[in-house]
Amino acid sequence: VDRSRPVAADQVKVMPSSAALPSGQPPTLLGLREVPTEMAAKLHSSADQLLASFDEVQMQDIAAAAGVARSSLYYYFATKDDVLAFLLRAVLHELTTATSEAAAGPGTPPERLFAVIRAQLVLLSEHPAASQQLFANLGRAGQLPDIAAQVNEGFEVPVRALLAEGAADGTLRE
Repeated sequence: VDRSRPVAADQVKVMPSSAALPSGQPPTLLGLREVPTEMAAKLHSSADQLLASFDEVQMQDIAAAAGVARSSLYYYFATKDDVLAFLLRAVLHELTTATSEAAAGPGTPPERLFAVIRAQLVLLSEHPAASQQLFANLGRAGQLPDIAAQVNEGFEVPVRALLAEGAADGTLRE
């Protein structure tokens, strides 16, 4: 594999969505270089601004927000869509963490189901631009298996599990 050039997101294998990097960052595409912590922090802190008008944003704008030269940005991201995927992965990682904690928390299945849905809604409201981009780009994002898996793990899996648990113990009716 030629690692001297960035690789487009659709040309690489992905790590399983449940694997977290030691640095606590969400999983990234294999074949792409790990984004330096400082650059990642700047991208995350400007994510809502970048994502609010992502269709109009250019790589130069993203590089400025990350505090790096455009060539440095291209060293880590082959395309603007790779940056979008990077930002969405971070939000989805946060979502799966919050919903997993809510699902495993104390209470009856209906109480934990309420906590999961609340965690989902709180996260979506805290990241409105990312939420809008996620839903607007589900088709594109769904083509990346790790993102599709994180969407499933953050939204569907905890709800289904708690509905089944509540149906089994009688606290929720089918």
